[in-house]
Amino acid sequence: MFEVTKRGDVFVRAQIYDWLISLGGLPRSYVRAAVTIAQQQPQRVLDVGTGTGAMAIALKRHAPSAEVHGIDPSERMLDLARTKGVRSGVVVHFSHGWAQDLPFPDNEFDAITFASVLHHIPASQRGAVLSEARRVLRPGACAMIVELVPARIARWLLPPHRHQMDLEGCRRLLRATGFTDVDAGRLTPTLLGYAMGRCPPSYGHLPRW
Repeated sequence: MFEVTKRGDVFVRAQIYDWLISLGGLPRSYVRAAVTIAQQQPQRVLDVGTGTGAMAIALKRHAPSAEVHGIDPSERMLDLARTKGVRSGVVVHFSHGWAQDLPFPDNEFDAITFASVLHHIPASQRGAVLSEARRVLRPGACAMIVELVPARIARWLLPPHRHQMDLEGCRRLLRATGFTDVDAGRLTPTLLGYAMGRCPPSYGHLPRW
């Protein structure tokens, strides 16, 4: 379903991936995350590792006045995301890009999301990914990580991933890369959790990775 690269997993079976996440109910859970972001009243939002566009489309639906961008390293995933965006009747700007090297200038976005993405990126590169996210965010903007963090009762449903994450690890990652007001919780009782942090009003010294 995906190719393993030095930067992370790149999905090449877009239709199968889309079917699997729909079967698992992830798009419905992403709506809850999108509602939280929409409450911040963002004007520009970036969804990193957008895949087939489920989170980006949810963000646009719940923050209709915002300009929403989604990037992904897989052109096949982006093709399906664009098709789904048209069918959904929303305008989302989908483009090719890597989380480690975002194709945007500094201070460009009010919010950024990583929906079931970071566990596909080697742990040694996640600090650089979050530092890059902070670069393109404006002071006071927010970053949200949504991850598969199965509760004990549901762990047998998911095979262990070589880059598996947990909520405490997400919190530590946000704090280590300079985010403040870090919070975390569950989006679903058994499978999905989130961690969210905010860029400080003044950037000051950025951690180096």
